[in-house]
Amino acid sequence: MKPLITRYYRGRMTDVIILALLVLALSGCVNNKTAILGRWEQTGCDNKSGRFLGMTASGWAEIEFLKGDTVILKNNGSWTYSFPQAGFLNIGGNMGVTYQYEIKGNLLTLREDEDYCVFRRVGSSASSGGGSNVLLWVLLILLAVGSAVVYLLARRGSQQRAASPGTASPAPPTPQAFCMHCGQPVQAGSRFCMHCGKPLS
Repeated sequence: MKPLITRYYRGRMTDVIILALLVLALSGCVNNKTAILGRWEQTGCDNKSGRFLGMTASGWAEIEFLKGDTVILKNNGSWTYSFPQAGFLNIGGNMGVTYQYEIKGNLLTLREDEDYCVFRRVGSSASSGGGSNVLLWVLLILLAVGSAVVYLLARRGSQQRAASPGTASPAPPTPQAFCMHCGQPVQAGSRFCMHCGKPLS
């Protein structure tokens, strides 16, 4: 039974690895699309160059990312946003500005060159992205542990089969001897029949 289970899991190793890679790719997608959703309140900015789009004392005191790639900038109306590449956020489409962004817990940091602005998540959507990320990381860890267990089971099964001696073939049955006079079975090598007493040779 155990070799059968080992062969089954070893045959599924490729499927497990592919699934893990898909979940990893999905985690990056959900991190971009889900973790940033919600309302964020500005906590501090360093806008030395003055190029930061609206990030001044009279600019974005609050931003809200909505589903459907729409962001509401307080005092600046509604804009669209997108993720041109990993770690970057574009606000305003072709005429907007692309920022580096980072989310740590309930803090969102937007950067443009040496300028940056920090926002704190507020409102009922405080856990909208964190729960998804935690769940995805748990799934990734479970997949990694499962892959390791499958690999070890397959390897141990292969080693056991290689170390076990081959099964010896059964010895051929000894032909039965019979008395030529009375027809009763006799022991091989006997000179006289134990039934009728006559010589066997």
